[in-house]
Amino acid sequence: MQNRKNNITAVTVIYTDGACSGNPGPGGWAWVVPNGPYASGAEKHTTNQRMEVTAALDALRSHPGPVKIMSDSKYVVDCVQKQWWKAWIARGWQNSKKQPVANQDLWMPFVEILRSREAITFQWVKAHAQDPMNHLADALAVQAGRRQENRRGTAVPADIASSLRTPKQKTEKHQPQKSRSAGPPPAKKTHPLVKEYALAVTGARPPELGGYGPNPTADQVRKDLVEILQEKKALQKDLVILTGLSLGAEQLAAEAALIADVPFLAVLAFPDIDAPWPASSQQRFRELLAGAQAQIVLRSGAPTNKQDTASAFAARDRWLSEHADEAVLVFPPADSRFYRLTDLFFQQLGESKVTRIAPSLKPDR
Repeated sequence: MQNRKNNITAVTVIYTDGACSGNPGPGGWAWVVPNGPYASGAEKHTTNQRMEVTAALDALRSHPGPVKIMSDSKYVVDCVQKQWWKAWIARGWQNSKKQPVANQDLWMPFVEILRSREAITFQWVKAHAQDPMNHLADALAVQAGRRQENRRGTAVPADIASSLRTPKQKTEKHQPQKSRSAGPPPAKKTHPLVKEYALAVTGARPPELGGYGPNPTADQVRKDLVEILQEKKALQKDLVILTGLSLGAEQLAAEAALIADVPFLAVLAFPDIDAPWPASSQQRFRELLAGAQAQIVLRSGAPTNKQDTASAFAARDRWLSEHADEAVLVFPPADSRFYRLTDLFFQQLGESKVTRIAPSLKPDR
């Protein structure tokens, strides 16, 4: 858009995001201009990084003038801001390990645009924080991956508009919210041990968090959780965390609670959930369990088979959704369990009370 009086071309701000189930797996991408057009698309077998790059690439192709891309992908933003692409070209499109740069088929046309145009800037935004446009881009990308469909339009689609959340909605204490279904969320159930403002945390297993050992992806998720808990603690002085202490996101939540000095309750689906785990994992489980303010065991006996185990964990998820005031879900977007839990917590708490963290494996530059 050009201002003829001052001969100044306005900068178009575009939010982009990518999502993927399984990483690799079915994925989606999206971009959206505030109060303007949007686009989204999907691929049957892809990665989160490819979807992030595709979103930014399509945004650049769709807007030939000056643009400012707002992305929660460090992979994309660092490539531009830290000029990784210049080193790639100098090394003949090899990374620092002298291996072919991943996703070259996307990066090459992306870099060509960067080199041929001026007034292109990128800015990183924190995922699932207080930016409603980031939430909208995420919702469009997740929907595209889930439905495996392409969409373009001139305004926010009605079926996705409810994903927007304002900072005011996020920070108001005990603000009534509408759930995805008609009417207000169901009344919160009470438990004698849950007397505080409860934040439930659940999510991905170790394979979606970089593996069973220490790794950068798990470290980043833990760091994100610490920041969220510190923020919530500032708003809710009586905050308590509800976690099932399963391997992955739930144990990271307990670790984050200890770092942030927030009490947590261990809500166990059944006794000795760590019985099948290796000795090192059992030891860590016992250490975290000892750090809990209290533990709640939802059934007296251990499951007898895989189906019974799944039912026990599903009942635990329902319990968490019924006793929490808010929730944090840590899942790669478009994961099948992610959608089931998202719907469950949306129905119980309302969409504005559910925060999502989308972990992604650290890129090899």
